[in-house]
Amino acid sequence: MKNNLLRFQLKWLVWILPLMFILASCQKDDSPVTPPEPATIESPVIIAGYLPDYSFSSFDFDALNLLSRVYFFSVAPDSSGNFVISPEMTAHIREVKSAIGNQNIELFLVLGGWYESETIFPMAASAEKRAQYVADITDFCVSEKLAGVDLDWEDYPQTIPQQGYEALCSDLSASLHKQKLMFSVAATTYNVDRSLAVANYTDYINLMIYDSFDSNDNQATYQQFVSALTAFSQASIPKAKLIGGVPFYGRKPWDNTSSEPSALTYRQIVAKYQPDVSMNKAGNYSYNGPDLLTQKTRYLIDNGYSGIMAWELTQDVAPGAATSLLRAIHTEATTAR
Repeated sequence: MKNNLLRFQLKWLVWILPLMFILASCQKDDSPVTPPEPATIESPVIIAGYLPDYSFSSFDFDALNLLSRVYFFSVAPDSSGNFVISPEMTAHIREVKSAIGNQNIELFLVLGGWYESETIFPMAASAEKRAQYVADITDFCVSEKLAGVDLDWEDYPQTIPQQGYEALCSDLSASLHKQKLMFSVAATTYNVDRSLAVANYTDYINLMIYDSFDSNDNQATYQQFVSALTAFSQASIPKAKLIGGVPFYGRKPWDNTSSEPSALTYRQIVAKYQPDVSMNKAGNYSYNGPDLLTQKTRYLIDNGYSGIMAWELTQDVAPGAATSLLRAIHTEATTAR
């Protein structure tokens, strides 16, 4: 009987101790501190982030207190080239708009994305369809009191035709600016000339400085960040239009023999690996930790660039947590001079 009791106690300990460790780890991963209050100090740079509608339910509205701009992702033409937006997405946009209230936060509607770019090609190729789409998306932004449109036309399923790209940017710029709305584009870092050709149409260019690795399998390094921004500014694109993009996720080099996912959100990385704020690698995943994003934010401020943007906001830990990426950016932007 005593031996049986001892075996039971040992079994119980073997089961409960790992569970206690997991629970403690989960609490440590994303333990919120006091939620951030609305900013009282204006940031010297725009702090922006993409908010996908498909992950809207995961959005922590306290993040709004650390932002100056939200890019709501995204709409795309239907197969006939018409402007369409679901009632659910419209409701989500209104919910964000309502939460912003009187705060000085700009809300943009994003047109496109990777897979979402497919139907932009035929719409942009037709002057008639293009004109109607631009008019309709402008009307929507006016009626919903949005700040503008961000064009995220990407090279899927084919390379973007330069002529069509310039035509769409020109039309969007003219229509939006006529209504005193803003126009930005999301740009890859491997095609400076494409962005240079439309720079005069845009108010801002969001550089997607992520997803690429250096020779040591580090993704979105500080040097890559500096190099991309330098290349665009040296091409005569004003720094006041350039916003440097950063990842809120980790990625590992392609390996078709591995069963691991190719990417993890920063939230998942924190939960799984408990990394220190100075770390940028965990397991096989390379990401940007709080210290690196502090460094990137400082570079933007010191060198006169317009702002910083993140893909994407729901991938961060809670904005009240000490390990929050958005919190690190905001702290550096509003307290360090």
